[in-house]
Amino acid sequence: MSPRCRFFERSKRCGLYGLALLGLVILAPGTAMARTEILRWTHSRAGEVVRWEAHVGPSAGNYDQVIQLSNPEVDPGGVFQASIEVPDSAVVFIALRAIGPGGVESPLSNARERAPVANGGGGGTGGGSTVVPVGAGQVIPVSPDAVHREDFLGSPLGDRAEGWIDTRANNSLSTDDTLFSVVDVAGDRALSTSSALSDIHSHVVGSGFDWSDMTLTGRFALDRDEAGMGVTGYSQFTNADRYYRLGRAPGGGFSIVGHPQLGCANAATGVTPQPGTWYRFEFSINSESGQNRIQARVWPESDPRPSGPQAECIDSAPGRPAGGTIGVWASGPGQKYWDDLEVTTASAPPPVPLAPPILIEVVPAAQ
Repeated sequence: MSPRCRFFERSKRCGLYGLALLGLVILAPGTAMARTEILRWTHSRAGEVVRWEAHVGPSAGNYDQVIQLSNPEVDPGGVFQASIEVPDSAVVFIALRAIGPGGVESPLSNARERAPVANGGGGGTGGGSTVVPVGAGQVIPVSPDAVHREDFLGSPLGDRAEGWIDTRANNSLSTDDTLFSVVDVAGDRALSTSSALSDIHSHVVGSGFDWSDMTLTGRFALDRDEAGMGVTGYSQFTNADRYYRLGRAPGGGFSIVGHPQLGCANAATGVTPQPGTWYRFEFSINSESGQNRIQARVWPESDPRPSGPQAECIDSAPGRPAGGTIGVWASGPGQKYWDDLEVTTASAPPPVPLAPPILIEVVPAAQ
């Protein structure tokens, strides 16, 4: 038998093992056909993780390569870092998985898309922002467990939402009920603002709207990348600028923020919204012994719900809120929309056996 025939015969017997070896040869560091990508991620319970895997493929959820991340670096803030090699000219999607004792696997993390880095000079494209109209999206059915719901169907178009108070820019506690209004979105109604002012809010006010051990669910959308938006929980507005927020600064991804401050290494969900797309969210805040646990999930309405929280923060500050109302936050230009907001209250959920990592970013290695 010729050497070539013996090679293919061995390849058939080795199956996927032979294919994996071939992949390693193609993607070996330093070859002309590979580029290096640097991964950074966090995990809410990293001490339970034995090892990490990177899953790489041509689209989110379609992964054809698994790379073991041996001995990643970790900084004092709990952010891990490792590098992998991917085909030089390919657009790839990367997700992470944590492996616990006994081979227990977490769900895959959020995926990050990476395109080849273009060579050559040239300036930016310039021009203004791209506006993508927002359609009606998918209405979220009423939950039988909800203690409060805001779908804005009972509020007149063009006016502020009934039972809500708007407050002025720069986190002011002063009222200005012209900033948010109920609008028609392809036959449905939603709360919206087109104000370009920074850090404006609208909150549910009145007796009976002081919730603890709560989960706020709903959906939101924006029409351009420069828009910032989010939702708040455990809010003390309009008495004090204190709350927890799930939101995104203009141009960024959704993350957990605390007012006036909240230190957290796992605040980022890894989800950056696309203009014109409705996103569903779950924002949970539970009061535990000596601390508040804040968790978040965000996903496009056409995608399945993430199996575990994408972001988690712990607040053990002495002045942390023990409960509060809900609201919305906006900053920067563009139209922002919120709809089908619901509050459910319950005791803290049991911990996820092994949560997925939170992939913060993937960046090209320095050349």
